[in-house]
Amino acid sequence: MSTGRTPGTVSTSRLIAVLRGILRRLLVVSAIIVVLGAVVGLLVAGTAGLWGALLGAVAAALFCGTTLLSMILAVGREPTFMAAIVLGMWLLKMVLIIALLIIIDPMTFYDRYVFAGVLVAVVLASLALDVHGITTARIPNVEPEMPARSDSDD
Repeated sequence: MSTGRTPGTVSTSRLIAVLRGILRRLLVVSAIIVVLGAVVGLLVAGTAGLWGALLGAVAAALFCGTTLLSMILAVGREPTFMAAIVLGMWLLKMVLIIALLIIIDPMTFYDRYVFAGVLVAVVLASLALDVHGITTARIPNVEPEMPARSDSDD
């Protein structure tokens, strides 16, 4: 019976499921951090703190979300194509983050400290979720092909 995979390779559906689970947890944790950051920002810096928390969340979503999306798109591809996807998304992410920072730099409607705090908190949470998700995923490096059973074994 054929599984449709090359013998000794790992099923990509398992890795995609792990990455999607990490993405779901990241969305939940990010929402919690944004709400807490918005409340603290509002108490500490008023409306500017609220805007700082929201902008920090947008920047963090660009920064962390594109990494996970590129990994989901790259799973199961040829190594050079996978590297091109990951590198291309990384370059796009850097351009978007730099553009966002340049655009909002002269603006005064947001609090920079709340912005930085929420951004750093979400990025650190993302890092922790990524490490925990991958280290506890229980995905083998290879899955050996099971020998075919003959009817005479029964």
